[in-house]
Amino acid sequence: MVLPSGNAILFIFISNRGKIMNKDNDKVIFLNSPLREMIWGGNYFKDVLNLAKDDKDYGEYWTISGYSSFPSIIKNGKYQGVSLDKLYKEHHELFANSNSDEFPILVKMIATSADLSVQVHPDDEYAKKDNDLGKTESWLIINSNNGKIVYGHNQKDKESLEKMARSGDFSFLKYHNVKRGNFVPVPAGTIHALGKGLVLLEVQQSSNLTYRLYDYNRKDKNGNLRELHLDKSLDVIKVPNDLTIDDTDYLDSRDDVELWNNEYFNIKLVNVPRKIRFMNKEHKYYLCTVASGLFRYEDMIISVGESFIVTSLAETEEIVGKGKLLIVESYR
Repeated sequence: MVLPSGNAILFIFISNRGKIMNKDNDKVIFLNSPLREMIWGGNYFKDVLNLAKDDKDYGEYWTISGYSSFPSIIKNGKYQGVSLDKLYKEHHELFANSNSDEFPILVKMIATSADLSVQVHPDDEYAKKDNDLGKTESWLIINSNNGKIVYGHNQKDKESLEKMARSGDFSFLKYHNVKRGNFVPVPAGTIHALGKGLVLLEVQQSSNLTYRLYDYNRKDKNGNLRELHLDKSLDVIKVPNDLTIDDTDYLDSRDDVELWNNEYFNIKLVNVPRKIRFMNKEHKYYLCTVASGLFRYEDMIISVGESFIVTSLAETEEIVGKGKLLIVESYR
């Protein structure tokens, strides 16, 4: 079976025999990744996924992170204990000899118990002002408890949008209902916000740069209003930006789907009935996150939200399991 966009990966499903993890393995690497406490977070990562051991309001699990402030740590093979950002810089051969100075992709699992701020991300050129990368991102909704998102706006010209925003009138925002299995692309310049009651996987450029346009006059844990970035937001918002939501439930599909192919990355959602085999003849690398189900590679078990990387040194690797894998290929 070949994915829609080409023959870089061949998927074959066969029976399994378990084996002990090779301690010198550098073909497939697994990750211990950081949780991040958020004002809109909650107990999902403790009560549902058993990833947290305390009662902090965690909102994000940076399941594949080469971001230097919050990196994933390799938990298997010859590079066990090494941070992903360090591994990337010292062993480009594992990552198709990428020319990017920093690990280019960040994959998060997000769980919301309150609304996030209304925000917008810059493109790469504008982000240089803040010494960071731009942020094009996307969301695959894993669970939705009557969740809504802000996605786009209804203004036709920049002048009218700016006048409304500066006067505190945000009636131009567009709200959409989202359900399990929906996929939402969020290019740089798109006004967006996650609502409460959502669990999702986010694939984005490896940037932590966000401009808050509006935050419901919400105060932080110290009682202070959270910082807004009105001028920068207005600089980068796309106008017009009247967007709609694809109502497809991709998690319910038995087909393999290419969710989004853009200038930064390609995202596929692959249905695995028993086992997936990576035939990596082109020696690329693939970022893999469990969207549903349970998977095993040798003696490593991974469940929803957890991730592994098939490196460029892999040629024929088999992962046993049943469910959906989100597979990302970076173009940087």
